[in-house]
Parts: sequence; structure tokens; C-alpha cells
Amino acid sequence: MAIQKDSERRQMGVCSLLMVDIFVQDAQALYRTTARTRLQFGDDSDAAVQYYSDFTKFVDRVARRDAIGAARTLLDVGCGCGWSSYCFARVGYETTGIDLNSAAFEPPSLPNLRLQEGSALNLPFRNESFDVVASYQCLEHVPDPKLALDEMVRVTKPGGMVCIVGPNLLSPLLPLRFLALE
Repeated sequence: MAIQKDSERRQMGVCSLLMVDIFVQDAQALYRTTARTRLQFGDDSDAAVQYYSDFTKFVDRVARRDAIGAARTLLDVGCGCGWSSYCFARVGYETTGIDLNSAAFEPPSLPNLRLQEGSALNLPFRNESFDVVASYQCLEHVPDPKLALDEMVRVTKPGGMVCIVGPNLLSPLLPLRFLALE
């Protein structure tokens, strides 16, 4: 009887994993086709630059502090509407932004900015292609974060840097922030 229950539990676990996988696939399909996927700025580049300024400064400081030489190439994984990539290009990086939904890209073109559709789980770049790989509030939305991190490391040049910024969901201060908004 116990063996049968274990078997039933395993089957239920497999069914649960399949349901989660189907949900993730459906969510990614919806994300790929929905115009409003992230915060949007339209033509307001000043607001976008202000919003991403802390992230841009942080990555730039970390990349330069670690003396990886003249960091020239940067991959922005999960760039959403593309404004974070635009900000990196404005401070001088040859920037490639990648996201699942290219329809959401908003920024004007710059000579050193390329935005393209692609997945963090299968980055369409050669090994060791970028000096810096950055990601802002993306990893927590990826179905396989380890694979995404492995991909980011794969495309980073030797001596390069992977810089991940995300919410600290375990912070005791996070609930206080939301209380202050009420």
C-alpha cells in the first residue's frame, strides 16, 4: 500500500511539474506577443534615463573598478523595452540588448546600440563575446535561472563581468516600503 502511495505521489509531482512547465510556456508566449510587458516610457527619454540611472552607474562603476580594461562591449539580458540598453549606449558601451519581445522596444536608435529578440536561456552569441553582461530585474522571471546564468557566463569574455541586479525579496524592509505607499 505504501509503495502505491509513493508511486501516486510521484505521478502527482510529475503532473505538477508538467502544469508548471505549460504555465511557463504560456506566460512566455503571452510576454512575446503583448505590447505592454514592462514599464514603458514612450518618447520620454529623460524619464527613462532617470529611472535607469542608478543601475547604469552601478554597473559602470563595478565594471571599471574591477579593471577589466576598457570595457567596451555590454550585453543587457532581459532589457524589456530597451531603455536600460539605451542608457548603457549613452555612457559609451557598444551595447546589445536582448529580450523575448522585440515589439516592446522603444528607444531611438544610436550607433552603438543594438536591440534584438532572444532568450536568456539560449543567448544567440558566440562564447566570450562581451566584456560585461548585465541584467536588471530579469532573473527572477526566468524559468531556469541556473541555465540563464550559465549562458551569461558563457558569453562573457575572460576577465569580464556578469552583473545581476534584482529585488531583494527577503529584505525585512520590503514590506515597509509597500506600507508606506498605502
